Amino acid sequence: MNEINNQLIKLLYDIENELRKLGLWMEVQPSKENLMSKEPFSIDKLSPSEWLQWIFIPKMQDLLANQIPIPKPFSISHYFEESYKDEKDKEELIKTLQVMDGMINEQS
Repeated sequence: MNEINNQLIKLLYDIENELRKLGLWMEVQPSKENLMSKEPFSIDKLSPSEWLQWIFIPKMQDLLANQIPIPKPFSISHYFEESYKDEKDKEELIKTLQVMDGMINEQS
C-alpha cells in the first residue's frame, strides 16, 4: 500500500473521530432500504453524517484495501459545505473532506 493510501486511511479515521466528537456517529445501522438509495449522497434517505458513516467510509476502506483506483474527479466536500453552511461546529469535518478531495485529485 502506498503512502497516499496510508494518508487516505488516516483521513477516514479522522472523519470517523470527528463524527464521534460531534455526536453524529450512530450505533444502529439505517435500514437496508435507506442504504440502497440511488440518489447522490443518498440525499433522499440518509443525513449527510449517515452517508459518511454507512456508505462513504466503508466504500473507501474497501477501495483502499483492495487497491482499486478511486474514481476521479473526486469531490464530496462541496456537498458538506452546503449541508453544514450554518453549523460552525462542522468546520473541522469539512476541512478534512476538503483535504481528501485534494489528495485524491492530485494523484496521477
